[in-house]
Amino acid sequence: MSAFTTTLAEELAAALTAAEEVWIAVALINEQGLDFLQQHTPPTATVRLLVGVDLPTPPAALTRLLTWQAPRTARLYGGEATYHPKVYVVRQAEHYVAFIGSANVTAGGLKNNVELTAVIRQENEVKKLLAMWWVPLYEQGLALTPTFVEEYSKVFAERRAVEPAVRKLVAELKQVAAQEKSTLSLAGQFFTTEHFRAFASDRWRAQDEVANRERNVVRNRLYKLHDQLAKSVQQKKWDLHPHYRVENQVSAAVHGVGVEPDLKAIWLNFGRSKSELKAINEAATPKEFIRLQVILFEHSVETWCRIGRDKQVVDRQDFHRKMRRSDYREQFFEVLTQLGSEFRIQVGGGTPRKVIDFANAQELAAYVRPDEVGGQYFIIRHQYAPNDPRVSLTTLPATVMQDWEKLLPVYKLMKLQSLL
Repeated sequence: MSAFTTTLAEELAAALTAAEEVWIAVALINEQGLDFLQQHTPPTATVRLLVGVDLPTPPAALTRLLTWQAPRTARLYGGEATYHPKVYVVRQAEHYVAFIGSANVTAGGLKNNVELTAVIRQENEVKKLLAMWWVPLYEQGLALTPTFVEEYSKVFAERRAVEPAVRKLVAELKQVAAQEKSTLSLAGQFFTTEHFRAFASDRWRAQDEVANRERNVVRNRLYKLHDQLAKSVQQKKWDLHPHYRVENQVSAAVHGVGVEPDLKAIWLNFGRSKSELKAINEAATPKEFIRLQVILFEHSVETWCRIGRDKQVVDRQDFHRKMRRSDYREQFFEVLTQLGSEFRIQVGGGTPRKVIDFANAQELAAYVRPDEVGGQYFIIRHQYAPNDPRVSLTTLPATVMQDWEKLLPVYKLMKLQSLL
């Protein structure tokens, strides 16, 4: 089973608690990172650490490593190439797990930074990693000595002296990049820079005439897309229907009754027919049920299969009832993983995962099981950058139809059929 984590501290701590052997290769370690290892690793565990100094590993951390005694050992990377790995391997009895990603052994890397770490639990793959990569690298490592730490401390002091100027320069460059992004031309795209800017975070709560006009421009654009999609859906003879009220076929562009305080996005949607809805409840509206959408945010255009939140839970509750059956779990796993590598699933505001990352129906079921019906959406999505050629003026309608054709089996499977 493979997965990923954005908060390495939690999963690594859990693995270290019962560790018998630990192998670590990192470019940077500091005293907070050493505290973390000491806190979570049993004193009887064998720990082998290969650390580098191409990144600013503090001399104080190296000084602490000098005090390590068996069964803990630390070596210094001595190769000519820049040393930049972040690899953690843990053995608990006969079970192995490897964490490979961007996180160093620092408070930032483990908890606070934007990091991503792949989690590998296939024993053969982990053993291969150790034998073919970690062990040869470690065997070429250099002994960590007091003399080296003393000389390194002098170099480190010079490095720290220039860091404020470097950070200032990087911050200025980020501002330049942000300005360039704000003026990025999206000529030839279905949605232009002005359309995305209308849903920038500083405009979410704006209710002035200018903000309302900007969002209404986008709304009118979505109506044009809606009309094109409606014709294509009808030609395909799909059992998908636009909202029976024209004014609700695209979501609101201005604040008002029933509109959330933060207008973060705008969308169009297709789902159940009016007759089907009214057979359920005369007051029922498409908002309360599963549907397919096109949605625009500040930085993306997305296609969704979306199940409701709060009171919009009919299909969602039924889905969880059906997931108690093993045959349904297998069906759901099959249709979901067939979507392809660019589709992701997100349940109840949790961490999104690629649909192809689930090894089997049991792993997928475990992912969706904690979903709390209400409060947050249940979404299966395909996200596009504003300048993606697949969302251009000429390609977006076909792109949406292709995505919806893939999502339609998921929609049908998750939809409550007994209401028909």
